[in-house]
Formats: sequence, structure tokens, C-alpha cells
Amino acid sequence: RVATFHTLRQLVQSLPGCLAEHASAVVPGLDKALKDGQSNNLRIEALAFLQLALEAHAPRVFQPHAGALLPVVLALVNDRYYKTAAEALRVCSGFVKVLRPSPPAEEFDFRPHLPALFSTVKARLVGQDQDHEVKESAITCIGLIICHFGDACSSELSSTLPLLLERLRNEITRVTAVKAFAALATSKVDTGFNSSLPGSSGTVLQAVVAELASFLRKSNRPLRQASLSALEVILRAHGSQLAQGDFDGVLLEMPPLVSEGDLHMAHLALLLATTAVKTNAAATVPTLAEKLQAKALSLLQSALLQGQPLRSLLAYFSALVAADAPELNFAVLTAQLLACAGGGGATSLSRHSLEGVSSAMAACCSAAPHPPQRAAMVSSFLGELSSSTPLSRRVLALFCLGEIGAKNDLASVSGLVDSIMGSFASASEEEKTAASFALGSIAAGNLPHYLPHLLKEVGSSKHEYLMLYAVKEMLSRSGQPDLAGFAQQMLPPLFAFSERDEEGVRNVAAECLGKLAAVALDVVIPALEERLTHGNAFARSVAVNSIRFVIAEESTGASLSAASINTFLRALDDSDLKVRRGALLALNCVAHNRPAALRDSLPELLPLLYAETAKNPALVHQVDLGPFKHTVDDGLELRKAAFECMDTLLDSGLERLPPGPLPP
Repeated sequence: RVATFHTLRQLVQSLPGCLAEHASAVVPGLDKALKDGQSNNLRIEALAFLQLALEAHAPRVFQPHAGALLPVVLALVNDRYYKTAAEALRVCSGFVKVLRPSPPAEEFDFRPHLPALFSTVKARLVGQDQDHEVKESAITCIGLIICHFGDACSSELSSTLPLLLERLRNEITRVTAVKAFAALATSKVDTGFNSSLPGSSGTVLQAVVAELASFLRKSNRPLRQASLSALEVILRAHGSQLAQGDFDGVLLEMPPLVSEGDLHMAHLALLLATTAVKTNAAATVPTLAEKLQAKALSLLQSALLQGQPLRSLLAYFSALVAADAPELNFAVLTAQLLACAGGGGATSLSRHSLEGVSSAMAACCSAAPHPPQRAAMVSSFLGELSSSTPLSRRVLALFCLGEIGAKNDLASVSGLVDSIMGSFASASEEEKTAASFALGSIAAGNLPHYLPHLLKEVGSSKHEYLMLYAVKEMLSRSGQPDLAGFAQQMLPPLFAFSERDEEGVRNVAAECLGKLAAVALDVVIPALEERLTHGNAFARSVAVNSIRFVIAEESTGASLSAASINTFLRALDDSDLKVRRGALLALNCVAHNRPAALRDSLPELLPLLYAETAKNPALVHQVDLGPFKHTVDDGLELRKAAFECMDTLLDSGLERLPPGPLPP
């Protein structure tokens, strides 16, 4: 019987909802197992199955059986064996979601079951001498009950919420209690959060916020993490009910959390600060300006800042600008950002940090409450591009113009493109790269206006390589609907670059073609397939290499069909080394990201792959260096790529890997 419930559990895990039509047949055996007092293992396995079944099926499946199953489960909540009691409490949590899945709606009559459910779980919550697992399960369950049934058991809240608050103050149970209060804050029914706390002059909400704020200085990282998340949810839902002192208590604990030492914690702290600004700017911005702003600006300059922490920091700056509080308005914040980048002279910031500062400047300009503020900032940066300005300021101005232009349409700014392209003549490679970045980013902000000029310059400008990098930047930042309509116009210049001798140029062309194909498959893929038979080996290798970038960009658009993928992978039998190596890299990419697309073509591709693992004497030659001779194997990189591809295929979990004959 234990094995049967274990098998049923595995079945439900693999096929959620599979027992929807068989619940009536399962319930009698389940009821019998739960009442079997001879075997704790059987009852625990039955409870584990029931808990999973409740989660994996629609509420209507088990609602008719609540009357039969719930009393038995509630009896097991009081079982002396702690594992049985804890598992029963988890099943009660599942029943809460079944009885009222979408509060405040009442799709099912849950009221006959609520008194026994509430009293039984509350009794476990009150108990002191019990296992830690039981305590945590009881806290979680009572929190869910209040979230779903708070309006139906309002008379119990005045005695239950102080109990939860006690568990919040207990070192052993406080992490679980923090999560319970976070859930209460998001409830759509009245949970008594704003009710008066017995024995206190404040509310339950204020007591919880004060307690959570004190946890932010604790050394326990999971506790700090849970507290930050809970505070963000509470401020978003109930921030209007908090006083100045409540906000100060939270914000004063946050500065140590905003550092590069723990970027995830910094991300959560910045999310909380952003929510605080949006909730009550007048009560929070003065404190943030005094206590947190220096830490935020220091974090912005970190070489480690990227991804979600960077996005949270930019959202924080945007919220400050939108709030337009005098302590940290647009003018104050942009001046601070320019000071970070050494706006008055030389700067020691890295390229990564400059990009961060320019992104922050763009976030401020995008959120500026008055459009003339953004226009004035763009004009200021445009003026910085004159040759008399120090190099560091010109580079910063180019990065800022690029970031601002990517998020805002700058087509109305006269002379913008000409000024940026003027930087292409600079003696500094850093400035030329920044200008290429700026031009591509600005073009992404208004494709119809800038793209024709960009394509014209790609074909005729003496700075064609910088223009190619600008096209790459534009493709990286443009959205799918905007870009797809221009795909046909962009193919000729990109195909021209794909035949150049410089490998770096061809690699950029392949990336551009891949990004373009990801948003315009019907236009680009047939053109790339035609290039597979081109007489120029460079053109064929670029066409094959572009597939890797199509696969990488598939999350933003339509997926490449397996048939098309296999068309490109057949380039494994090409006569040119570069084309075959590109096909091997593409095969490796597909095996890693889309292994299912290879199932039908593996019998054809594997012999070609195995053939590349053998050393080809024709590719080995000697180079005479005068005093000595050096042996060079042109096929070494090809063999490395082949073995890496085989390793990826073995890790991919494909069930059909026919063991073809390996070369000796």
C-alpha cells in the first residue's frame, strides 16, 4: 500500500491533473489509509500523496470530497508523531486553496468546514512543546487560512494575529512567520492588518513593519532576504497606512545592504526603496537622500553591477525623478551622476561603469516629469562632442546620448547624427567605439527615421566597420515588430560584409544576420539557405555561424524549424574547414538549446561528426622557422569542436544516439 501511494505520487508529479476523473475511486482507499493507526509510514505516504494531488488538480476535483477527507486529516494534525502532524498540516494548507481558491469569491460553500479547520490549526500554533517542523507548518497554514478566509473568521483575528506576531519575534520560527505576514499583505480579503494591536498604541501593521526592520541588521542572510521581500510587499499594499516614523525605521536600516558585496541583497533593498518612494515620496525621499543615495551611487560605479541589480538601481533612480521631490529631483540626481563619472575632468571609471552611469542618466531622462528637462540634457551632451572637450567627457556624452536615444525618440534633435559621426574621425579608439554604440542605440529609438541613413552609410562611408558595429547595436536594442519590416533592406550590406577577409568583421556580420533572422524568419532564413551554396567559403561560413545567434535569440520571436536547422547542419560535409567548424559550433549550440530538433537527423549527422574526430594528415604541415621547424595541424581546432559537440550530445539526454563507427 505504501508503494501504491508512492507510485500515485510519481504519477501525479509527471502528469498533473491525471486523476481528475478518478478521484472518486481514489478517495475511499485514501480515507482507509489515513485511518490506519498501525503504520505511520503508510499515513505519511498517503498524506504526501494527498497534498500533492490537491495542488496538481483543479479545486473542483476535490471539493466534493472535503467532507470525507478533511475531518480525517484534522485528526492527524493532533497526532503524537511529529512527522504525521507536520504532513497533515501541509495537507490542510492544500485544502485551504481547494475550499476557497479565489477569495473573496465563494464558488464553494466552505463555511461548514472552516470552524474545525481554524480551531485545530490554531491549537497547534498555540502549543509550545512541539517539533520545529510542526511549528513551521502550523504558521504557514494559519497564514493561508487568514489570507483566504479572513473575512469569514474576523472574530478570531484579534487573538490569532498577536500569536503570529509572537512567532515573528521567536528566533526559531521568525523566517516562516515573515513569509506568512508577506502572504497576509497580498490577501484580497480583510486580514486585520490595520486593526489595533492589544496592549499597544499602534496597529498590527506597524508592529510587523518595526519587527521586520529590526531583522535587516541581523547576520542571518535568509532572514534579511525574506524581511526585505516582505517589507516591499507590505509597503506596496499598505504603505498609505504607515506614518513617517514607520518609514524611517525601515529606511535607516537599509544603507549597509546596498553594496557590491551581496548584489542580490542590494537588488531587494533597492526594490524596497523604489516602492517606498512610489508609496510616499514626501516621507521617504529626504531620508533616502541623506542615508542611502551615496551607497546607491557607489554601487552604480561597481564593475560587478549587471543584470537584475542594475535594473533595480535604474528603477530606483527613475522613481526618484518621477517623484520630483526637491531633495532628489531631476537636476540634483543628474548632477550627482555626472559627478560620479568625473564630469569635471579625467575619469578613472571603466567602460562597464561608464555604461552603468549612462544607463542611469537615460533612466532619469526617460522619467523626467517635464520634457524640456530631457531636451536640455541631450543638448548639453551634444555640446560636449566638440574637439575642445576632454576625451573622457566626450566618451561619457556619447554613451549617454546612446542610452537616452535607445529609450526616447531623438529624431527632432538637429545635427545629432552628424555630430556623432564626427567622432569617427577621432584618434581615440575608445571614442570611435562609443560613437558607434551611440549611433546604433539612437537608431533603435526610431528605426524608420534613422535606418535608411544607417544603411546608406554602411555601404558608402569610409568608416564602414564602425557603421557595422552600429548596426549590430541597433539590432540588439530594437523590438521585433519595428525591425521585421526592414529585414529585406538590411540583407545586401550584411551579405557584403560576410565575404570580407577579416574574421572579426565576418563574426559581427554573422551575429547581425542571426539577430535579424530571429525577428524575420520568413525573410532571412531562405536567403541564408541560398548562401549555403555560395561559391565563396566565407559567405557559407557566415551563413552557418548565424544560426547560433538565431537559436540564442529565439526567446524574443518565432522558433526556427527543425528542418531549417538540419539544412544548415548538413554543412558538416562542406569542403572548407571554416564552414565545417562553423557547422560543428552550430550543432553544439543546437544540442545544448534545442536537442529535440536533432532527433530525426542524427543518423545522418553523426557519421559526419565522427569523421571530424580523426586526425587528417593532409592538414598537417611544417613551417620552416630557420633554425628549427614547427609542425602545424590545421585540423586541431576542428577536432576539438567535434569532441565538444559529442560531449554536449551525450549530456543532452537524447534517447536516440545511434553508435556509429568511430574512426581509429
